[in-house]
Amino acid sequence: LFFINKSINKSTKKPTFYIDIKSELLRDILRVIFQNMRIISLIKNMPLV
Repeated sequence: LFFINKSINKSTKKPTFYIDIKSELLRDILRVIFQNMRIISLIKNMPLV
């Protein structure tokens, strides 16, 4: 369904996570839901948008 990739910035050493969604239907649905959002944080109990 999806893969999570982690990339570490060489200068700041901070990780960035990317979610590769394999399901085209799920990808299209999420694209519509999140179309006006630039950053989404799932670290807290409640997602931060």
